[in-house]
Amino acid sequence: MSKLEKHVSIDAQLRLVVPGKISDDDKLVEYDAILLDRFLDILQALHGDDIRET
Repeated sequence: MSKLEKHVSIDAQLRLVVPGKISDDDKLVEYDAILLDRFLDILQALHGDDIRET
């Protein structure tokens, strides 16, 4: 299971616990965070583990 899949899985589990009403703004913030995390994963794969520390 990739890091993104794990994040999505955890997010899905949390949504079952949290009340169902989530604003569209919150959804955008979550989507942006997932995109940024995936982008950093790609950079890390290309340039090594030290890239996240800079």
